[in-house]
Amino acid sequence: MNQTLGKLALSLLATLPAIISPMASTAQTTQPVPAPASATLARLLDDHTSNAERQQLFADAETAANSGDTEWQYIVGSLLDERSRTLPFPHDPDKARVYLGNAAVHGKLFAMAKMAESELTTGNYQEAMNWAQIYGHYLSLQHTDNRPAKDYLSELLARISERLDSKRLAQVQADVAAFIASNDAAIQNGPQKLADTENTVSPNFLHQPLHRLYLRRAQGSEDLRACFADYLIAFRPDGTVEKTWLVDITPNALALDYLQSTVSAATIPALPHATQNIPLRYVFTSIGFDDGRYHVRGGHVVNGRGI
Repeated sequence: MNQTLGKLALSLLATLPAIISPMASTAQTTQPVPAPASATLARLLDDHTSNAERQQLFADAETAANSGDTEWQYIVGSLLDERSRTLPFPHDPDKARVYLGNAAVHGKLFAMAKMAESELTTGNYQEAMNWAQIYGHYLSLQHTDNRPAKDYLSELLARISERLDSKRLAQVQADVAAFIASNDAAIQNGPQKLADTENTVSPNFLHQPLHRLYLRRAQGSEDLRACFADYLIAFRPDGTVEKTWLVDITPNALALDYLQSTVSAATIPALPHATQNIPLRYVFTSIGFDDGRYHVRGGHVVNGRGI
């Protein structure tokens, strides 16, 4: 990695205007999905659902996204961006960027990261850096322990910096500041949350068990890279996992086994007097894998596996 570029890239974050108050700490972590929406998403992702029904469910999801539902914008964009398995609709990165971009400007932090990854994949390195800086700026305003997410960010910045001409960094800074000034209100008021129901799960239940995955290391593996994945998880009344569905994994699926093993072992508090008649509880969550390759230290990206 060009260390000068890596340092310059992250240093921009410290120079952006401090015009945003902290957002809710759950904005980029676990989001409970109400029963009707979660049931729809579960059927959509289930391989046993007929292709015809899945296509209709996806069309309904797109309708909700197009009507301004930020959660469905993020999910639809993620599904269109996902490549690691067969879906009854085509991979469409251009269309995915439209939905993810709309979700990003309404406060979905991981949508910002996905926009950066998408622009990087298509060779739009300046736009990729813009989105990475925007994601990093809003991430820095969260109240939670963000070292894992910052380590993913540092690797993202390093990958972009390897390809971006350093002469463009001044323009990146101007672009990002303009974006924040224009979209701050919408981002502070987002993300839009679907209404809670009695079957949803507190977003804090999964925070600690899934957060630990960030701290796992893949020593000796040069293939695994920092990444994050979106899952829909169905829990039985006793709080154990009934089934999991992968929605998307970014930027690749190399660490999927690590993520899947942790998601499958997750638990939430059991319901009192649980019976078989109580419906499943669902959680839609984003979790991450940190390979320890890059870190943020003193406002700079540094190379230091396992630090």
